[in-house]
Amino acid sequence: MRKNIIFSIVALLVAIIPLTFVKAAEIKTLYVNQDFNDIVVKGSTDESVMAVVLEVYNEDESEFIKKQVAYVDDDFTFKAIIDVPNGKYILKVADYDGGEYSEVGFNKEDPAPGAVATEEVKEDTAKTPETLDNIALYVGLSIISIIGLVIIRKVKLN
Repeated sequence: MRKNIIFSIVALLVAIIPLTFVKAAEIKTLYVNQDFNDIVVKGSTDESVMAVVLEVYNEDESEFIKKQVAYVDDDFTFKAIIDVPNGKYILKVADYDGGEYSEVGFNKEDPAPGAVATEEVKEDTAKTPETLDNIALYVGLSIISIIGLVIIRKVKLN
């Protein structure tokens, strides 16, 4: 009886272990530039990233200024426009689900006199992101493990 309990606990742990390991994705590239009055942030990410979080701090990182979320496109790139007053800032960007921050400093200034804003036109190709991930795989493995445990228990009792 004791062997059955230990075996059941080990089997359940083996079935659950894949659910507990999460690989933190990272930001591969990060570019910041000023387009007229706006700060434009562009970058690329790992394949598993669906959204990134952008945090703006003052120059010495003593004051939090703004937080914003940007969704990652199908080509694993993101773009965000940040509106902050003139000054020097630190931008931190990371996977929305966690991970290491990529940092870059930038300086926002008034545009040069006579400068004209440029407008970028982008087609609306929004798609619903894939959200299943590996849930179906884990549910299937769990069901198979439970069925196996029930069969082993029935065989041992007979």
